[in-house]
Amino acid sequence: MKIPLIALILQGIPENIALFTLSYAIAGLNFNWKRIVPLGIIMAFCSYLIRYLLQLLSFPFGIHTVLVIVLLFLILLLFCKASYSSAIIASLISTLIVIIGETLFLSILIPMFQITSEILNTNMVVRVLIGYPQVLLLFLVAFIVYKVRKRKSLQVL
Repeated sequence: MKIPLIALILQGIPENIALFTLSYAIAGLNFNWKRIVPLGIIMAFCSYLIRYLLQLLSFPFGIHTVLVIVLLFLILLLFCKASYSSAIIASLISTLIVIIGETLFLSILIPMFQITSEILNTNMVVRVLIGYPQVLLLFLVAFIVYKVRKRKSLQVL
């Protein structure tokens, strides 16, 4: 499915910032908003480009997810200085939580508000707003993971 640029900006960028926030928490990295926000924005545009190119080349839907996981892993490893194991675990778990959150919220919200695929494709307000619950979920999980990790590290001292 083609993603309009406005949906990328209003929904894709916040989702990818939330994805990086969660990845940071899972990888045990301290939140560094000066890194998380730009990396989330870059990741959103890279994901958009990956989807666009794969669609042009007629690759099956879902291949972009594998490439995004690899990209997230590489960014965590190379730019965020996460260890190899924490980068792979963080990228896999974060992406899994995105998929679970998206599936959960869409399966609840679409029938609840009687949203059709036509509405999703033509009404940008609905398309953007329906993605925000999963963004909030990602941030919530990230802060919970971060707080639990901090509490455990304080108990060890």
